[in-house]
This record gives sequence, C-alpha cells and structure tokens, in this order.
Amino acid sequence: MLKPGLVGPAERRPEPPAGGRRFYVSPKGNDVNDCSEQSPCRELKRGVKLATAPGDVLIVEDGEYAGFAVSDVSGEPGRPITIFAKGKRAIVKPDPECNGKWHCRDTIIVRRSKYVVLDGLTANEAMRSGVAIFYGDHITVRNGVYGDNGRWGIFSSFADDLVIENNEVYRSHDEHGIYLSNSGDRPIVRANVARDNNACGIQINADYREKPEFGKSGKSWYVGEPDGLTTGAVIENNLIYGNGSGQLGTGKKRRRGGAGINLDGVQDSIVRGNVLFDNQAGGIVAYGDADGLETDEDEDGDGRFGPKGMVIAHNTVVMPSGSRHGLQIRLSAGSNIVRNNILTHEDKGRAGLELVTEKDAQLVDSDGNVLDRVAIGEQITTLDDWKKKHGKDAHSLSVPLKLLFADRARGDFTLVPGSPAARAGTQVNEVAHDYFGKPWRSGGGRSIGACESDK
Repeated sequence: MLKPGLVGPAERRPEPPAGGRRFYVSPKGNDVNDCSEQSPCRELKRGVKLATAPGDVLIVEDGEYAGFAVSDVSGEPGRPITIFAKGKRAIVKPDPECNGKWHCRDTIIVRRSKYVVLDGLTANEAMRSGVAIFYGDHITVRNGVYGDNGRWGIFSSFADDLVIENNEVYRSHDEHGIYLSNSGDRPIVRANVARDNNACGIQINADYREKPEFGKSGKSWYVGEPDGLTTGAVIENNLIYGNGSGQLGTGKKRRRGGAGINLDGVQDSIVRGNVLFDNQAGGIVAYGDADGLETDEDEDGDGRFGPKGMVIAHNTVVMPSGSRHGLQIRLSAGSNIVRNNILTHEDKGRAGLELVTEKDAQLVDSDGNVLDRVAIGEQITTLDDWKKKHGKDAHSLSVPLKLLFADRARGDFTLVPGSPAARAGTQVNEVAHDYFGKPWRSGGGRSIGACESDK
C-alpha cells in the first residue's frame, strides 16, 4: 500500500517543539500536581488549563485519557500552543456516560481559539467526532489516528487557515472521515489516509444556509466572511480509498455515500497529487448551488456557488465497477483546470470525467490526462469524440490499466516502467512535487498521475 509523502502516524514520532513552558500529563500522574516533568498531572483537561500562553507545550505520555476541550486561548505565529503525544499510544477516550449531550459528543474540542496544534493523539469511538473545531483559526491537527467515530473523524465549523495533515481517519459510521463545514477559507488537507468511511473521505461544504453564532457582546465568533464559499484550499497528497459504501438521505434522495473528495461551494483552490481507489460512490466531485439562493429546495449544493478557479491536477483516480464517475464538475461558476490526472473507470458504462452540463464542458480547461470516456449529462462519449467535438484534451491519452500501474491489486499506483503515461503530461505550475514529495524530473514532460515515474 502506498503511504503519503510525509511521515505517517505509524512512523517514529518527532521531537516536541522547542521553546515556551512545558507541562506533562501521564497515567502515573495526579491532578493535584503542577504538571511538571517531575510531578505530571493525570488528565489532559487539567494540563490544557495551564498550557495557555504562546509557545507552551503540553507533553502527553502514552496511556488513556478522558476527553478534553481547549477554549478561548491564543498562540502566536511561530509560537503555537501545542499538545504533543510523546509516543504513539496517547489515547483520548470518549465519555461513556455522554448519552448524546452536546458538550461531550465530540471527544476533543477546540473552540474560539487560534494557533493551536494537536500532534499525535488518538481519539476513537466518539459519539460524534474524534476532533471538533469551532470558530478557530490557524488550528493544526497532525499525526493523529481517528477511527470508528459515530459521525466524523475530524470536524470543523467556521474555521479559517486549518492544517489537517498526516492523520489516519477511518470507518466514520454515519458520514465523513474529514469534514470541514460552513464558511472557512484557506484550509490545507495534506498527506492524510482517509479510508472506509461511510460517506466521503474528505468533505468540504461551505453551506451558505448556516450562519455563525454571536457572543454576549454582539460580536460574531467567526472572524471571517460567512459567504457560503471556501477559497484558497489546498488538498494534496492524500490516500483515499474504500469510502462511500453507506447510504445517505431518505426516500427519493437516498443515495450511496459521498465521494472520495467532495467539494461543495469550493472555489479558487487546488486539488493535487491525491491517490483515490475503490471508493464506492464518486471519486472527486466539485459542485455548489446553482443560483446562490439560500431558500431553494433544488437538488444542488449547499455552498453558495459552484466551482471556479479550481486546479485539479496530478491526481490518480481509479474507480471500481458499480461506482459513479471518476471526476465530476457540476454547476460551474467559472473556468476550471483539469491537468495530468489519471481518471480510469473499470466499468465501461461509466466515465473518468463527468461534466454535468454543456456549460461545465465549455468552461473546463482539460488536457494531459489519461481517460477513456467523458460524460456530458447522460451521454458518454469516447476520448476521441470528445476531442473532435469540443476541442479539449488534445494531449490526453487512453491507456489500458495493465500499462499504468506497478501493482493495482496491492494498492501500488506508481507507473510501470515504460508506461505511456510516464513523462507525457503538461506543465502545471501549481504542482511542484509528486505524491511522495519527490520533485518532478527535469526535462521532457511530467508523468501523468500522482506518482512520478522512477524511469
């Protein structure tokens, strides 16, 4: 199985950041202690009450801890407040007596805070989510494991400048692995493994209908613009597989779970270097609301408008038989770039690229991809016909699966030596390195897909 380019959660832990005060929690500690290295505290909820100044580090020994909340604290650029797991078994447990109460349904909560880092924690089996971030900015969640949670692994609402990197999120029971909701700009979702979630692996939904709350002073808790759009997002180098097998909705709206990467109301953002396979619903989907109105009941998106200014490049998307199309662009609000992607579908009745309307087809700038078929509305056409009728994908290729991947069955999607996709792509300035973090080879063309060819 491929692993993302950064150090994964199963690898050796890094050292805690230098500088600032240090506090400690340990299963051998006691909450009457001062949380020093010599006299550690027992619970994280005690430690976070002390680690409140810029640069503070709360070091967590391996063991089991009760859920906790970080509220109304502020680090600084370059001096965040860090909660750092020293080993790989710092496990935060859900409240066994929560019974659906709002304050304990999420195991780890960060609210109304900024410049906070959660590094290396594990939070499984929450009633709702392993980590929930509300009204934060510059919050980082990295190197964690969040599995078997009731609804989401990592969740945010009205949060800007998030960094979600190098986590494993799996088997969310109801919905998504990583879910960034409501207006929130400039998130980075990088080098995560999102697998076997009921709905989406990664979901960004800018939901225009949801409005931020206001504090007692009358000031909004959200410092950004609640415009129903997410802009400036970077979704890169993630491994996303086995998602979307569940059922969502009821009645006529009932459908198989969401896409591997699902983007509702996302604009002027980059999706690059991701590897997606065996997702049972869609691969990558970008859409939004058709008219920007909050009150309509049409089956369009929750985000205020559909995609524009998107760069979708150097992704490898392999769809299994019975799933939906590999890359769908729907209700475009402007032009979108699709470059150097492998968009293959094992079902000949489905397409690697789906453009839902003629407007979507006109606005897409697509080239240098590997794909056999393109869908426009309900009509599926061959790559050659698509080129002739629309003048798109002039340099794209139709390549048999056996000439693409080193070992599809074992999840190895590096290119086989001599593959037609090697060095056959076009230049994309927004993509400097491949899935593994390797720079593209100089001279000639880049390889198509997420993984640069070794030869």
